[in-house]
Amino acid sequence: MTMHLSQFITANLEAILIEWEAFARSMVPSGSEMTTQDLRDHAAQILIAIAADIATRQTAEEQHEKSLGHRDPASTGNSPAAIHGRTRQGRGFSLPQVVAEFRALRASVARLWLVYERKRGGMVDELIRFDEALDQALAESILKFSEEAALARDTFLAILGHDLRNPLAAITSAGHVLAQRDAEAADHVGGRILRSARTMNAIVRDLLELARLHLGGDIPLHRKLVNLEEVCRAAMEEANAAFPEATYRLEVCGDVQGYFDGDRIQQVFSNLCSNAAQYSSDSKHIVVALQGKPEEIIFQIRNFGPVIPAASLSTLMDRLTQVGGDAMDAGRPTNSLGLGLYIVREITLAHGGEVTVESEASSGTLFKVRLPRAAGELRV
Repeated sequence: MTMHLSQFITANLEAILIEWEAFARSMVPSGSEMTTQDLRDHAAQILIAIAADIATRQTAEEQHEKSLGHRDPASTGNSPAAIHGRTRQGRGFSLPQVVAEFRALRASVARLWLVYERKRGGMVDELIRFDEALDQALAESILKFSEEAALARDTFLAILGHDLRNPLAAITSAGHVLAQRDAEAADHVGGRILRSARTMNAIVRDLLELARLHLGGDIPLHRKLVNLEEVCRAAMEEANAAFPEATYRLEVCGDVQGYFDGDRIQQVFSNLCSNAAQYSSDSKHIVVALQGKPEEIIFQIRNFGPVIPAASLSTLMDRLTQVGGDAMDAGRPTNSLGLGLYIVREITLAHGGEVTVESEASSGTLFKVRLPRAAGELRV
C-alpha cells in the first residue's frame, strides 16, 4: 500500500517529535528547566496541521500564491505554530533559535521520508507541498514571536517608568522640604532620600545585569574568601532600607565561609530579602537561615504571605516574569520589572549553585540557594 507524505507524518509522529525534542533541548536558554512537554510544546499540533495541509487538494494558482507567501499569517494568529512562537518567546528563546527549530524539523521529516520512499516517483511533489506548509507555519510562528517580543519590550519600558517614578517623586518631595530648611524634618527626609536612592540603584543594577546577559555575556565573578554571614547581614540591612516595616530574623549554623564574589552574593540575598518583604504578611517575621555544610553553604529565606500558584513556580525566575493571582493581592505592588529573581538565578548559576522555591499556605514561601563552597568547583 502506497503511503503519502501526510500519512507518513502522522504515522511516524513520535519518531519526528523525538528528534524535535533533542534539537530543542540543545538550545534551551541557560538556567531554564524545561520538561519534555515544554520542549515539544505544540510540535505535534504543528505537524498534524502540516499533514492536513498537504492532504488538501490545491490548484496550480493556489500553489503559486502560497509559494510567494501571499497567504496572510495574521489570519492564523491562533494556529499551533503561532502559539509555539508566543510560548518560545516567553521562555527566553531567540528568534534565530525558533527558526532553527523549524529548519531542523524540515530536515528530520525529509530525511525520514527519503529513507522510506527513496524509490517512489511522486516523492518530489509531496516534499514541495511539505516545504510550503512548513514555511507557512514558520511565518505564523515568527509573526507571533515578534508581536510578543514587542509587547514584552513595551511592557518592560512601562513598568520601568512606573518603578522609577515613585522613588523620583519621593526624592523631589524631600528636596522641597530640605529647600525650606526645616530642621525637624531633616532626619526623616534624609532617610527617605536614601531609601529612594537605594531603590533606584537596585533597579539600575538589575537592568545592567539583564543587558549583559541578554547580549550573551557572562556575569563576571571576582572570588575571594568571604563570610556569608556578614554578606547576609549587609543584604538584610539594604533590603530593610527599602522596606523599613519588614522584620528579619537570621539563623546561622556551621561554618559559612567560602570562595564567592561577595558583592554578587549580596545582590542575591538582597533581592530575595526585598522580595520576601514585598509579599510578606505584616504580622510575620521573615526567617533567614545560613547553614554551612562540608561541600556547600545553603541560604534559605521563608516568608508568609500570598501563595505563589503552583503553575507559576517553574517560570518564576524567568526574566520579565510577573506572578498574578493570589500572589498580587490588594494593597501590594501590581508592577515589577520581573528582573530580581532572574538575576538571583543567573548569579547563583554562575557560582555553580542552584536556587529553588516552594510555596504553601501552611509553611509559607521558601527560597533555597545552594552554593558550592570550594573555589575549584565554581564555573569561571
